[in-house]
Amino acid sequence: STMSSFLLQIGCFSAAFAVLTGAFGAHGLKSRVDANDIKIWETASHYHLIHSLGIILASRLHDGGRTGLILLGGTVIFSGSLYLLVLTQKRWLGAITPIGGLYYNVRDSFNISLLMAFTSQNAQGVGLLFSHNISVELRPM
Repeated sequence: STMSSFLLQIGCFSAAFAVLTGAFGAHGLKSRVDANDIKIWETASHYHLIHSLGIILASRLHDGGRTGLILLGGTVIFSGSLYLLVLTQKRWLGAITPIGGLYYNVRDSFNISLLMAFTSQNAQGVGLLFSHNISVELRPM
């Protein structure tokens, strides 16, 4: 579908951008900001990459459109506000970050959708993403 294609493209672009921002933080920012800001940047790029992969997975699910858009919104708000906080030194941007975190808390719906896809007959599209056996381990948080 159009939504699946859109999410796949956005997820791939977002993952590539997350790698670039991580590299920039590791190499380009060290001499410009303090150690605390480096940790903030690392947190932003870490969550950015993980949720980009979630967007890619959501694009392969039968009904993953809503999940993918939630993950995209959370990534833009959470990681974006942290990137801007470090780059501009405007600390008030930290007040926006929890809004993105609320989107990430909705990731439970993503985990449930993913688990349902692996265990239901609607998982046919997921096989396009993976070419090997998958082992899913559920651990208490």
